[in-house]
Amino acid sequence: MKILCRGAITWAFMLMALNCLAQDCSLPEHGDLFVDKDWHSENNFVGEMDGKYPETGVAPFRTIQQMLDAIQPGQCGFVRASEEPYIELGKKPGEAVAGNTFMHGGESEEARVIVSGYPGERPVIDIQRQQDGAGHGVAGFLVARGNYITIRNFEIRNTTSSGIMMHHANTNEYITVENCHIHHSYGVDNIAGVRLDWCINCLVRNNVIHDTYKIASSDNVTTGEPVMFHSGVHGYRPGNTVIEHNLIYNVKKGVYQKEPHPDGLKSNVVRYNIFHDIDEVVFMLGNMGAGMTPSYGAEFHHNLLYNTEGGVTASFYEANGTSTGLKVYNNTAVNVKTFLGMSNVVGVSLYNNLFYEIGPYPALMVERPGDAPRKNGFDEIDYNLYYNTPVLSYLDRSLSTDQRFSTLSDWKLAAVDPVHTVELPSKIEQHGVYADPKFVSLTDRIFTPLSGSPAIAAGKGGSTIGAYGNGVRIGPDSTMVDEKIVKMRSPSIN
Repeated sequence: MKILCRGAITWAFMLMALNCLAQDCSLPEHGDLFVDKDWHSENNFVGEMDGKYPETGVAPFRTIQQMLDAIQPGQCGFVRASEEPYIELGKKPGEAVAGNTFMHGGESEEARVIVSGYPGERPVIDIQRQQDGAGHGVAGFLVARGNYITIRNFEIRNTTSSGIMMHHANTNEYITVENCHIHHSYGVDNIAGVRLDWCINCLVRNNVIHDTYKIASSDNVTTGEPVMFHSGVHGYRPGNTVIEHNLIYNVKKGVYQKEPHPDGLKSNVVRYNIFHDIDEVVFMLGNMGAGMTPSYGAEFHHNLLYNTEGGVTASFYEANGTSTGLKVYNNTAVNVKTFLGMSNVVGVSLYNNLFYEIGPYPALMVERPGDAPRKNGFDEIDYNLYYNTPVLSYLDRSLSTDQRFSTLSDWKLAAVDPVHTVELPSKIEQHGVYADPKFVSLTDRIFTPLSGSPAIAAGKGGSTIGAYGNGVRIGPDSTMVDEKIVKMRSPSIN
């Protein structure tokens, strides 16, 4: 329920008071709703439920869906962990996917619908790879209709659709997914831990997402599953959406914005995450085919990525316009086959990135942009650190004007008498470095630079090159760390 601030009693403090009215839901309070299936098993309760324990009401709900139907804007709903996982296969009439379904949401930031695992617990929703009675896939949560919804602190596994899904036929705004462990999601296609179709002003933060699978025969050598990977976070036409502080691994694409929003809203911002063992690419923009919308203002920064096929791909050679404003900065990439591939994108900024063992393909690959007036262009390429990277860039790939640059000195001269068609800034890598970054420990995957590293204070404005060392936490916080995750993330948060 709402947390009211005391002391904000004068008109002079009205703005502060309004801020204090925002929901918190960190601890249960009077008026909140509860789901407790074990309470029902112990008490053999029969009758109407109001979502409250007998001390303040009648009885908590038995199922999560009962609470989703009852909860109102401004309320908090808590789900208690249970001896056996929650398995709810029901489907709302007219919906294509079964599972726990939101048919309404909140009204504002001060009156959200917040559904959370009980503090100190993380209830498990385990669909056990079942479908509903009519053969429909089952998600952990489906947001069919509603804005201002928060889904917090659940473990969701073995779904037969995406773990958490926004309805592809509706626009849902201000949806937050946080502090969830989402894994082993299976489905026919376009499967993800979190799927953000038409999600505007949405936030996916502080989650652990791994092992999402498309049901197609494949020899998956990474996990031994007989099916191929799919996406960590996926979305058709999301806008103004942020993906931050997550750990994502054992997927085909880390974050996949399959098509930007048609109204020209800002494309995904992907920041402060850890990605590893990604089968194809960490962040993919585009790939819908002929006539798709170009992207605007996508950002990929302060991410750690290691043991992945690709870093960022922005492929728009068939788009109905040229994508603009892609910013890629302060990332640490280790053992990545290629870092940035792009086509028909201008206004690109590439700076403060740390490239360690990028290959055998070039760190930067600029493909043919498609037919005129499509083109490729950069506003800035500087302050990047390279090491053990045999080819720094490859421009105009697939064209007769293609050029490769294998040394930093050659790359700095790429804008002088160019053969290629890529629009470049007049100065390239004026402050770029080719040197060993001196990580704390490659073996233990601690990619913080040691004291004396050439990355420290060598970036733009005196910042440190790479994801670490600039005062932001990379990856999820300690509430999401278990023994498995500790081994997979860098412990440094400086």
